[in-house]
Parts: sequence; C-alpha cells; structure tokens
Amino acid sequence: MRKLIIASLAVAAAFSSVALADDLGQMRAEMREMNLRLKQQAETIRNLTVSQNSAEASKIQKAEMAKMMKNILDDAKLQPAMPKWMKNLKFFGDFRLRYQHDSRGWRRGGWPGTVRKDRNRARFRLRFGFEKTWWDKQLAVIFRLASGSSDDSDSTNQSFDSSFSKKHVWIDLAYARYKPKWAKGLTITGGKMKNPIRTKTPMTWDSDINPEGFAIDYVAPFFGDFKPYAQVGYWILEESNRSATDPQGDTCRDATMWNYSLGFNWKLAKDVKWFFGTTFYDYNHFDVVGANGGSGVDGQWLTQSGYGNAEMKILEMTTKVKWKMFDLPFAAWFSWAHNCGDNYPNQNKNPNADREFEDKNNAFGAGIKVGKNKKKGDWSFGYTYLYEEINSLPTLSGGFGLGDSDFGGPNRKGHIIGGKYNIDDFLTLGGKVFITDPIHVPWPDQQDHTVTVQVDMVWKF
Repeated sequence: MRKLIIASLAVAAAFSSVALADDLGQMRAEMREMNLRLKQQAETIRNLTVSQNSAEASKIQKAEMAKMMKNILDDAKLQPAMPKWMKNLKFFGDFRLRYQHDSRGWRRGGWPGTVRKDRNRARFRLRFGFEKTWWDKQLAVIFRLASGSSDDSDSTNQSFDSSFSKKHVWIDLAYARYKPKWAKGLTITGGKMKNPIRTKTPMTWDSDINPEGFAIDYVAPFFGDFKPYAQVGYWILEESNRSATDPQGDTCRDATMWNYSLGFNWKLAKDVKWFFGTTFYDYNHFDVVGANGGSGVDGQWLTQSGYGNAEMKILEMTTKVKWKMFDLPFAAWFSWAHNCGDNYPNQNKNPNADREFEDKNNAFGAGIKVGKNKKKGDWSFGYTYLYEEINSLPTLSGGFGLGDSDFGGPNRKGHIIGGKYNIDDFLTLGGKVFITDPIHVPWPDQQDHTVTVQVDMVWKF
C-alpha cells in the first residue's frame, strides 16, 4: 500500500512539472509577442510624428511651451516675494590687480642731495557699491566702498605690505542724483560724486578723485544733434580749519571751489562727434589746502626757494573729437589751462626766489586713442602728452595736484602710453607707461627723470 501511494505521488509530481514547463513556455511566447507589438506601436508613432505637417508640429510645440511657462509661473507664485526695498536696486563693482615699477633718476648735489632707488610694488584695487532708483529712475542714490592705503583722494590702490595685515575700506562715493521728467535735460547732484565736469582730462583731474559738493547741470534738448550745456558746481575742499591761519593772521575760513562750465556736444555725421567746452575754476581761500608750492621735483624746496602762490583762478578749454576710420573707432582731444590768478611777482617777497618760476601759469595736453573695450576680443591703444607749468594748476598740501597722480603734478612734462585687451566681456588685461621729466629744477646737476610701468588685470562685475 505504501509503495502504491509513493508511486502515485511521483506520477503526480511528474505531470505537475510538465504542466509548469508548458505554462512557462507559453508565458515566454506571450512576452515575446507583447514586445514585438510594442516595437511595432513605437515605429507607428514615430512614422506618424514624422508625417505630421509643420503647422501641426508648431501648434503642438506652442501648446507645450505655454503649458511649461504656466507651470513655471505657478511655481514662482509659491516662492517668497522679494523685499520691496530691493526693487530697482543694482549692484556694481570692479577688482584690479596691478604690478607697478617706478624707475627714478638720480638726485645729486644741492638740497636734498639724495639718490632715489627703483621701486617695485604689487597692488590691488577693490570697489563695490549699490544704486537705488525711485520714481521711474528720476531719483537715484549711489554709494560705493573702495580699498586704499590712506584717505588720499587720488588713489584707491592698496600695496601688498605690512606683513600680511588686513587692508582698509573707505567710502568712495555717496551721493544723490535727481533728473526730473518735467525738466528734461536737468540734473541736480549732491554728495561725494563721480566727477561731472565734462572738460576734465588727465591733466586736470585724476580719475580716482570724486569731488564733494553740489552740481547743477543742464543740457538743452531742443536742437537735435546739437546739444549745448551749462553747469555750475560748488565744491568743498576744507571746512573751517581752525588750527591754521591765513597770511593775514586771521582764522582760516572754509576752502571752497566753484566751477562754471559752458559747451556743446555736436553729432556732425553718423560716426563723427565733436565736443567743445570751457570751465572756469574759482578757488576761495586756497591757502588753507594749498602747499604754497608745487610737487615738481619736491614741493618743499619750491617753498624754500621762494615760490609761493595761493591764488587759483583757472580757465580750462577742451575739445574732443570721435570718429570711425578703417572700421575702427578713434578719439582725440586737446586741452589748455591758464591760471588767471597768478600773482607771483606781487606775492613772492623772498629776494632769493627762483625767477624761473615767474609767469609759469599755462598747461596743455593732447591725446589720441584707437579701439574700444566693450566685449571679448576688443582692444584699444592710446597716447597722451602733458605739459604742466608750476603755477598753472593747483597743488594741494600733500604735495600732489588734482591731475593724474601717476604723472606727478605741476612742473612736469612727459608721455603716457597704454593699451588694453578684453579677455572676455568683463575681464581685461592692459598696461601703461609714464615717462616724465621736470620742466625746471633749481640745481643744474640734479636729475629727476621718472619712468613708471603698470600692468593691470581688471574684472568688472
């Protein structure tokens, strides 16, 4: 009996195995058939898609794009809203890395009887700020912070020195500007601002100097391509310096400067633009901040040699022309300045005064540039010549003028050669060479020939 049961179970198991094998085979066949149908359907869909005309395809694409944009907007509505005070707020800035070499001539004989050595400096400049606008951009407030080794107005450079010390950050710009729509062409500005004087050149203004005061500027919009302008500026140099005295022994009053400007911009042709402008600078109580001497070779010996002049009434005339030639942009300028307040013969009572400084009250400069720097691959090259007599332009108590500080200030003449290349839209590589000499030195055996070389990499953001 037991053997019969075992045999029956064995036969049942064998039949079950055969049935299971048959089922698995059938399932594999069905799967193969299903895969084949899927491939056929995919091929049919592909053929149908290819056979659709372009109008239908375009309609489908537009519908899908509209659906996608709606989803994006719906998602954006779920995001936190931007603070209202950030509306119309713009961030801007730049970073410059510089290598500078100063090669200076010998000083031999006379005072001070010293020798200047060559100097190598690694330097950087970092500036960043914000601009906020209101009332459809009629009112703007701008501020900017900048690096700098001191509070000197003519430099934001910071040299690598002082054993890895942390570096200073200064307030470089802080001003408000109003351009009302009801008075087209009118601009009112107040604070520490970008220099608004149109006649400025490297001869009269360093690009780092941001004057402090107020300016009213008007450009007449009624004459098409001919746009005359008028400007009045009031600038504060020193406020109530109570620790000093003026030549009459009275307590010094505020040192200020007015500028009065007239001129025009004229578009003569499609690629030809002409600018002409004149500015009169009227300094009041300049003796508060003036060196009563000039930088020249050294501001101190100029005072000791009998030079002294606190009157600065400067007339500046500048013309600029822009044009295209050989499919390249060109720009050229010429500027002349004359100090109408030069009173050297009357003010200088020192019998040992160097008479070579008498009537040295004119300065002129000229420059030309080819190329531009706006996008990747752009390049430019420029040349400038400056001639600044000792009493033509102001020299401040620090021994420097308001013009390009790398040139050296009044009582110098020389050349500036430079070029720049855009590595990309926001990154440039460039260099400048300054070759200058004094116009007059008090000791015949003294030399002060100077060559300054600068190599810059600048990133704007």
